[in-house]
Amino acid sequence: MHKKSKKHYKILHITPYLEGGGAETHIRLISKGMVERGHQVAIYFMKGSDSTKKELEKTGIKIIKGSPGVRGIAKLIAFIKQYKPDFVHAHLYKGEIYGTFVKWLYGKKLKFKLIILRHVDFWPYKPRKLWEFFQKYVFYPTADKVVGISYAVKNFIRDEMGYNLKNVVVIHYGIPLNPPPSSPKYRIHKNRPTLGFAGRLTYQKGLDVLIRALKILDNTSHKLDVLIAGSGELYNFLNNLKDSFINVNLVLLGYVKDIHNFYESIDVFVFPTRFEGFGLVVLEAMLHNKIVIASKISSIPEVVGDAGILISKESPEELSKAIETFLRMSEKEKKKLMQKIKKQCKKFDIEIMLNKYEELYNNLLKR
Repeated sequence: MHKKSKKHYKILHITPYLEGGGAETHIRLISKGMVERGHQVAIYFMKGSDSTKKELEKTGIKIIKGSPGVRGIAKLIAFIKQYKPDFVHAHLYKGEIYGTFVKWLYGKKLKFKLIILRHVDFWPYKPRKLWEFFQKYVFYPTADKVVGISYAVKNFIRDEMGYNLKNVVVIHYGIPLNPPPSSPKYRIHKNRPTLGFAGRLTYQKGLDVLIRALKILDNTSHKLDVLIAGSGELYNFLNNLKDSFINVNLVLLGYVKDIHNFYESIDVFVFPTRFEGFGLVVLEAMLHNKIVIASKISSIPEVVGDAGILISKESPEELSKAIETFLRMSEKEKKKLMQKIKKQCKKFDIEIMLNKYEELYNNLLKR
């Protein structure tokens, strides 16, 4: 249960999607947390399932289904006039466009503060130069504050965009430290080492690197179960490779809704991603006391700290060696690492994140 706040605000999140990746998970978590602290929260979204919409509405969050284009902006403007938010969080590129446009039109009249969240330290949209221009000279200067979700993202804003950091702050993602009760329902063999990956099945996530590392391990005496949770364009590619291993049992689970049961089913979480915003799945795995082997890129070193094994991206050799390192670990070494994992997870307690956003709200209203 979150602590109640002394000051209560009206908060609006603008996002293209209700589900998808780390950004969408963050929006759902911060919204639920702020409602429990006594704030009023609304989410304006363009794509998302009715089940997620209903689930959020049950927690007291107001959900507004919008649409791309002029009609969607008109609906957003009408809602903002009626809702009169104190703060508007703009997420991802469509959120930035909509939030900036409404700020231009009604920011002074309605007196809301615009907070733009940058969730990634790479250019996800093309043409790059166009988006770089708008973010650097239009979106970010219009915002009252830009929040980078990690120091890696803040450094990207400074080094790659060349943007002045005077209105940029870092607030890490946070998650509840008490996961719901779960069971190892996806585990196949109780006494066989089980590796796991969760995420979109795309080139970005380095699944081809994982397959090459497994091919190396397949030539050893190690027998492994490898559980892949997720869906995406590489599903058929992975499915066709299942029978090509001798000692590795590759299992595709598809989209897993009860993700906590997935984490309870594995011994080590493997994440050889090529680029990433935050790597929330890494933190989720650590929350279940799972040892993590992940690429040393973007925000992941901030998340993992010294509580896991970091490898170079694009290196199946390093990945296979890291997996072998885990397989050779003694119980004493594992317990020592588990202690580090618990300590590291506390840095990303959702209460810390909520406190920092409330502090940001209070400071913005003092201006």
